[in-house]
Amino acid sequence: MAAWLPIVNSPEHNTASELQYTQQRLANGLSRIALQNPWLQVAVLPEAGGKISEISNLDSGRQWLWHNPAKSHGRPSYGADYAQELDTGGWDEVLLSLSPTELPTAQPVPDHGDVVGREWQLNRLEQTVSGVICSCSVESESLGYRLERCLTLPPDSATLIADYQLFNLGTGLLPWYWCAHILFAAQTDTCIDLPAGLDFHRNSFGAERHAWPLLQGLHGTSNNLSQPFNDRRTEGHSAKLFISSPDSGICSIKFADSGEQLTLRYNPAQLPWLGLWLNNRGWAGMGHKAYRNIGIEPSTAAHDCLHESEHQRPLKWLAPGEKVAWQLRLEFHRSE
Repeated sequence: MAAWLPIVNSPEHNTASELQYTQQRLANGLSRIALQNPWLQVAVLPEAGGKISEISNLDSGRQWLWHNPAKSHGRPSYGADYAQELDTGGWDEVLLSLSPTELPTAQPVPDHGDVVGREWQLNRLEQTVSGVICSCSVESESLGYRLERCLTLPPDSATLIADYQLFNLGTGLLPWYWCAHILFAAQTDTCIDLPAGLDFHRNSFGAERHAWPLLQGLHGTSNNLSQPFNDRRTEGHSAKLFISSPDSGICSIKFADSGEQLTLRYNPAQLPWLGLWLNNRGWAGMGHKAYRNIGIEPSTAAHDCLHESEHQRPLKWLAPGEKVAWQLRLEFHRSE
């Protein structure tokens, strides 16, 4: 078996000169911020819902995030239909609900949550001893929260760190429903590496018990979801499912052709579920040709809808003045 090695600092890398950030205005009027260390370039579009639009490996040229070939990133409109207007790809933050719904206070939550259609504010962009840093935030006066996300590219490894803080600025309880909506480019040899035996959420595929990576189908068939695009039977199909987060809080994506691997790390006590969107040319928004992509979504709940979470499993709540913090780490590797 190949040994997976972290990409770390070496003498040929001059990190002092290769750590940098840039800010430019695109032709469509959006501000694009790019962070770079010797191995990675990460691009952020604060005005497009805080979207992370690019994560590129500088050595191989791999663009890890999926881009919609039929629609480019643009300035969002609040409450827009996600599939029709906002499904441009990249990494979005889903806050309060993924499906359109209402809070227990009867306030509406738009498709894919309350922050994908808002402009985010750039708070901090600088180079420090910890690396290059970009911090952005978004607020909702009516719903009473502030979400902050600080991205760091450290100087000594091919790692992207995303630190989050959610503040309840209001006078009432605020439900804490969040998931990372990260859409990765996928190909036939894409492999999802998770410990065997993890339970699927019972509502993903009925009451019958399934365990990762095998999903039992009709007529005694089974699909190995660790290699979701390597089976012709799955061509033309898509599925959203939830599995329990591994105790290690580690999920990896591997590409056999190039020996590249991305490892996502998080705290499963805070994010007890892992959503997986597996799209093998089975779905496309806006009526365009179906495409292939994969979503890796650490989540506070095993549902896309806030009301389903509320009715089937207690929600997490923030009291007035309370805040909660969590972190995602993306580590990039190569095989020996």
